[in-house]
Order: sequence, then C-alpha cells, then structure tokens
Amino acid sequence: MNGDRPAPAPAGLRGLTPPARPARRRLTVLEGITSAVLLAVVLALGWVIVVAHEPDALRLPSVQLEVVIFLGLLLLAVALVSLLAVLHTRR
Repeated sequence: MNGDRPAPAPAGLRGLTPPARPARRRLTVLEGITSAVLLAVVLALGWVIVVAHEPDALRLPSVQLEVVIFLGLLLLAVALVSLLAVLHTRR
C-alpha cells in the first residue's frame, strides 16, 4: 500500500460516495434554534394552562390567532427535531 493513495474500494462499492456531512458549526446552530423553539413550546403550554384557569388573563386579540401561533410552534418544533434526528444519523 502506498501512503499517498487510499486502498481501493471493494468491487461492489466502487462509484459510491459517502453522504456529505453537515458542518459541525451549522449543526450546533440548528441545535440552538431547536432548543429555543422547544423552550417556546414549553412556555406556550404553560400559557395555555394559565389561560384555561384565568380566561381573561394574558389573551391575544383572537382565539384563532392563539391557535395558529400554538400549532405553528408545535409544527416547527416537530420539524426541527425530525431534521436534527436525520442529520445526526448521517454523521
């Protein structure tokens, strides 16, 4: 074996390239964003509990807006956690 060249790939694996790995910095930033969104979901759940016990306290202009914001946060959290899971399995 020559130190300058890697060993040849087995016949069945020739032509296949490994998947591109995301940069660690990019993954760390995505983890930070995901953590912030998950914290926002926890705070939103606490807000839902408070509003359930005190209907006149801490309300947004409309119930529809409250539902859209809450469901948007949940959807974003699920999407980010799923994306991170896929990226971590490709490392």
